[in-house]
Amino acid sequence: MIGKVSDLVVGESRIVAIDESEQTQASIILVNYPITGPVICHTERLGLGAPLGANCSALTKVSYYYKSTDSDGEFKLLYEPITALPVHLANTTTSTGETVPYIDRVEAGTINRVVYRIAVPDNPLDNERDWSPDAGWNNRLLFSFSGGCSISWKKS
Repeated sequence: MIGKVSDLVVGESRIVAIDESEQTQASIILVNYPITGPVICHTERLGLGAPLGANCSALTKVSYYYKSTDSDGEFKLLYEPITALPVHLANTTTSTGETVPYIDRVEAGTINRVVYRIAVPDNPLDNERDWSPDAGWNNRLLFSFSGGCSISWKKS
């Protein structure tokens, strides 16, 4: 069976399909979201907490991660308050040849019902917690946009 559904109201609608003999029927509940969304809100799944309202907004969150020299070599969270750098902190060399601690400042928040993440090299002890470009940043930016569903970065 093929059919066309139009003029759905915003909210839940039960759609029932019945064959010509009226012997077989199937139904489904569809949710028609407003054009402004959100259809899917991932703020909780992506670590920003419950959405603050109908538009899926969330408070901005800033975290710092460092590359470890431990055998696993993974990125690890710098826990607040940051008063000293870890002893197993790796260094990295920038495109300009400067060697800096391998620490990334990761800001996460929402814009237009989508969770964003921005990561930049930054040493939180160098600038007294007020963000300004660090020696590790070469003033270049790379960004990637995808569809509106499941844009995410997750530390395993």
